[in-house]
Amino acid sequence: MSIPPFGFAGNEASNQLYEQWEKGMTEWWESMMQNPAFLGSLGDNMASMTQMRTAWDDAIDQGLERARMPTRKDMIRLASIVSLLEDKLMKVEDQLLNSNDRLVEMEKALLVSRIESAEMRLELNERLSRIELALERALGGGESK
Repeated sequence: MSIPPFGFAGNEASNQLYEQWEKGMTEWWESMMQNPAFLGSLGDNMASMTQMRTAWDDAIDQGLERARMPTRKDMIRLASIVSLLEDKLMKVEDQLLNSNDRLVEMEKALLVSRIESAEMRLELNERLSRIELALERALGGGESK
């Protein structure tokens, strides 16, 4: 048993009437869908509507062109170009971020090498001072500073 539409819950007689109507409509639609004449006219109507839609779209496009406004084709082409440009821009942004990351790493490595170089110079200066002191003592200039 099917339920009437819109939540209509009438008495038993109205429910039976609805079921009979639904069954009759279902059988009628099924028979119409088997009828070649009906399907042929339905197809002809669809073809006519398609031709009318095409003519309408062409008339709209011609009117827009005369008014020097973008047509649907122009808008589709423009949207495609914008989408491609957006993709390219995102790739360039990714490359820029990657380059920036590499530059940061290079800067860190440069700072580490400068620190190591400064430490090495300090060690060498201390070593040189010890060597000079030892040389002064060895040469007899044993005067302490």
